[in-house]
Amino acid sequence: MKCTMKRTVTLLLCLILLAGLLCPSARGAGGEAAAAADRLSALGLLAGTGTGEDASYDLDRAPTRNEAVTMLVRFLGREAEATSGTWDTPFTDLGWAEDCIGFAYANGLAKGVSATAFGGDRTVSAS
Repeated sequence: MKCTMKRTVTLLLCLILLAGLLCPSARGAGGEAAAAADRLSALGLLAGTGTGEDASYDLDRAPTRNEAVTMLVRFLGREAEATSGTWDTPFTDLGWAEDCIGFAYANGLAKGVSATAFGGDRTVSAS
C-alpha cells in the first residue's frame, strides 16, 4: 500500500511540475492557462504570488522546493493536518512552508538537500 501511494504521489508531483514548467503565465497569457489556474485556486490547490494588481500565478517559472511541497500537500488534501500539527525536522532553513515541509518529511514525502538543509528556495524540475 505504501509503495502504491508513493508512486501515486510521485506521478502527481511530476504532473504538477510539468504543468508549471510548460504553461505560460496564467495571469499574463489569459485563456486556458488562466482558467485552469483560477479553477485550481478556487479549489484551494494553487495560490498566487503578490497581491492586488501584482497578483500572478507565475506559471512561467519553475516552482521552488517550498512551493512544490506545499502544492503536493494541498493536492493530497492534507494541508489542514499539516498546518495544525507540530513537526520535527533536522532542517535549519525552514521558512513560510515549515508546516507543509514538516508534514511531508514526517510522512516520507520529502527529503532535504543535506542532513540539515531543506533548500526550499531552490527550484525544482520535472526530473
